[in-house]
Amino acid sequence: MIGVSTAEVYTLGATNRSHLEKHGNQWRVTVFVPVAARATIGKAHLKHSLGTSNLATANHLKQEHVARFKNQIQTALSEAKPDDDALNEARVIRKSRRANLRTQNSPIADLSQSAIHEDDDEFEDGEAYYAVERAEQIEKSAGPVAAKTFADIAFGRATPINEYLETFLDDVSYQPRTILDLRRGFRMLDDWLETEHMPQTLEAITQQGAAAFIRKLMKEDGLSHKAAKKYRSFFSSYWHWLEGQGHIPTSTFTWSAPMPEPAKPSRNDIREPDTGKRPYTDQEIRQLLNGSPPPYLGDLILIAALSGMRIEEIYRLRVRDCSNDYFNVIAGKTNNAVRRVPIHPGLHTLVRRMMNNKKPTAYLIEPHRVVVNNTGERSGYAGKAFTRFRRSCGIDERPNSKPKSNIDFHSFRRWFIKSARDALDNGAMGFSEWTIASVVGHYDHDHSKFLKMTRQYAGPSSEEAAIACVNSVNLNTKNDISNEC
Repeated sequence: MIGVSTAEVYTLGATNRSHLEKHGNQWRVTVFVPVAARATIGKAHLKHSLGTSNLATANHLKQEHVARFKNQIQTALSEAKPDDDALNEARVIRKSRRANLRTQNSPIADLSQSAIHEDDDEFEDGEAYYAVERAEQIEKSAGPVAAKTFADIAFGRATPINEYLETFLDDVSYQPRTILDLRRGFRMLDDWLETEHMPQTLEAITQQGAAAFIRKLMKEDGLSHKAAKKYRSFFSSYWHWLEGQGHIPTSTFTWSAPMPEPAKPSRNDIREPDTGKRPYTDQEIRQLLNGSPPPYLGDLILIAALSGMRIEEIYRLRVRDCSNDYFNVIAGKTNNAVRRVPIHPGLHTLVRRMMNNKKPTAYLIEPHRVVVNNTGERSGYAGKAFTRFRRSCGIDERPNSKPKSNIDFHSFRRWFIKSARDALDNGAMGFSEWTIASVVGHYDHDHSKFLKMTRQYAGPSSEEAAIACVNSVNLNTKNDISNEC
């Protein structure tokens, strides 16, 4: 079931060479040490000189040493931390074999071609014998598919799906949260392959299989068309990168099959109107501010509403970035996020208070929980806390029971853009729609190719225009709504 058995290895002509290698003119025993046992044993191979140049004598003497080494390995494995990552072990075997075998990328069938030359003093392939034994153990415990996957990887016949994933991530510019989503997609793909009793290798993923996996995400797991399309895009990018790097054949079109269309409501379904993500209304803004949010959330709401900055951009501001009446955004979601945002007159007192008695390198806002290492985001807790507060104020919008609300923290940014646009429509002077895009860092969005090029020719909007844009946004919190939370 795994492509070759121990008996077949011996039949291939390596009977008198198993666990043996020439060292100088004499034979010595060599036994491969599994990855999980190396921390205890401290070696990749256990070796012992037999003091003879005669192969028949060496075969007689090796038995006790092979048995002793295997007992030592078993003891080390019993003391090691549990690790069922057989694919990682197979990778190590493959790497070691490629380094040791004279013929690179040799499949196990080629073992006989190397083994029959008894004068080849450098030949040693103890990993092959261990791999066969290990694959047979896996077959008994996990079944033939798992055993074949292990053997194919160990002998270079197949490649794990995520073999080159880390290199791929080094070559792309995904944000930390996007990388987490991508890794989640790979875990789902691995789980699906295991459920379908398919090898978790690149070679196992065909166009038909890829289409079946995406269909499963939508039809069985209930993922939206948008979410499933996102994961398919991840895999498509990875496969395209693999082709470009020469790791898989080109023009495989693995992830190009049409996706299932999202389910449409029947004629008898009564559906609520859903226009998607939207800005807050002026009343919702007042309602949030009158709802007595925690002080740090109140400050955050004011800065977001009167600057149009993203929540993580605000949490990345240091004291030195808030000088001379400007917020200097030095890093962000995109290259265009790096910009200067005039500080709204309504924020001057607040910003001075937040900067008071802080060093220039200190953050303007400290997170209220430890920063999550796998995303590096400083605003993670604040975003969740705001969601809880918003819901406590009864501000939510989930038409047709959709999983995510149409209004969230980012809706402050949408409100800022809407307010500046409305000011222009009502006769505000000194700035244009392009100025709004510059202030919020939207250089590459929502414009035709002609307008993008024209703006590049004209250069960024003036400081006076940016100030006029920000000052046109008015946040009137005085109203007849007492406390609606």
